[in-house]
Amino acid sequence: MDEMKEAISTLLAQVASLTEELKKQKEEVLILEGKNSDPVVVADKPLSKALTEFDLRQIATLPDCVKEIRPFTGEAARYPTWIRQAEAIVRDYEVARDKLIYRAVVLHLRSKIEGRADEMLISSDVADDDWPEVRKVLASNYEDKRNIGTLEYQMSMLVRGDGNL
Repeated sequence: MDEMKEAISTLLAQVASLTEELKKQKEEVLILEGKNSDPVVVADKPLSKALTEFDLRQIATLPDCVKEIRPFTGEAARYPTWIRQAEAIVRDYEVARDKLIYRAVVLHLRSKIEGRADEMLISSDVADDDWPEVRKVLASNYEDKRNIGTLEYQMSMLVRGDGNL
């Protein structure tokens, strides 16, 4: 008889546990569907996994092409060359956009922006690891905004006296 009571109490505890789990899952579905009017406190989950030794080693070993890119100080004449090099590097790491190495590359490129260009990014409140926004702010200030007609006119003005460039 005692065995039967024990088995019944174990079964009742399991049913109660399953009922509670089902209730939590139904609440989560309602939250996801936006149909729950009762505020439910959900325990915080970590946004990303902790860094492993491999992740840290990968970040610490940036390739030479990333490390050796020259700083950009805001000289408009150097912008086209610098941005082509930086864009090529970012394109190479685009496949790893959700990996730590991509963020490390972008932060390193951002650290190579100095002087007036750096001040401009700071005043624009651009996040250091937001490459598309960094690129956009730099482009709006340093890219050549002349149209083809203007460029043709300016080229024609460069013609020397003998008619040759």
